[in-house]
Amino acid sequence: MLFLIVVIVVTVAGSFLASLVEACLLSLSSTDLLAIQEKRPKAGRIWSSLRENIETPLTVTVIVNALVYTFGAALTGTQVNILFGSKWLTLYSFLYALLMIQFGEIIPKAIGVRFNRKIAIWTAQPFRYIIILTSPIVSAINWINKPLRYILKPQKTFDAIKEISVLLRFAVLNKIISPQEESIINRGMKLSATTVKDIMVDRKDIKALSTEMSLLDALVAAHVHHHTRYPLAEGGDIDKIIGYVNMKD
Repeated sequence: MLFLIVVIVVTVAGSFLASLVEACLLSLSSTDLLAIQEKRPKAGRIWSSLRENIETPLTVTVIVNALVYTFGAALTGTQVNILFGSKWLTLYSFLYALLMIQFGEIIPKAIGVRFNRKIAIWTAQPFRYIIILTSPIVSAINWINKPLRYILKPQKTFDAIKEISVLLRFAVLNKIISPQEESIINRGMKLSATTVKDIMVDRKDIKALSTEMSLLDALVAAHVHHHTRYPLAEGGDIDKIIGYVNMKD
């Protein structure tokens, strides 16, 4: 009976950890990796390396889960048959599957996504050792799956601007920043690709003050158009700009 309990605990724990790391791996974004690298540089480098070749760590988690579930079911099923008889095997199989689904899949994956950064820091080094230990099996599987690599080519592209835009949209939806602040930041990110021509005002839209205007007329014009600075044109001719007037300081 003790052996049965120990095997159940070990298999559930093994599946729990494998699913935890798998969920953590898949949920880590580029922003998460940068945050981890700032806090724990070594762990950050490990996870960045794993993300670059994500097939290998994913294969390891699948192998661990499959081995744990297969051997666990075989060993515990045999023990149940010996201790309680074959009539209880169907009920035990159902309960064992339910236990593995709940505590070996659903709960650990929810935790792995929710606390991915903390889990990544704790598990980086141990997971790296497990990958090294299972490398012969992984190499064999990769060799078998080699033809698929030509079909499923990974897209290793990182668009920092797009990532920031998504984070800004998330911040707006959660009322962390205002839509106006989002717009300002988005426009700021596009400055490097913006030319002077893109922001120039068309000639017909230029609002200039004339040297022939009285001070009151100039103030009224500034109040109507709400600009900060106005070119000062001699006689109202915008081809004869002699300076500018700063209406707001």
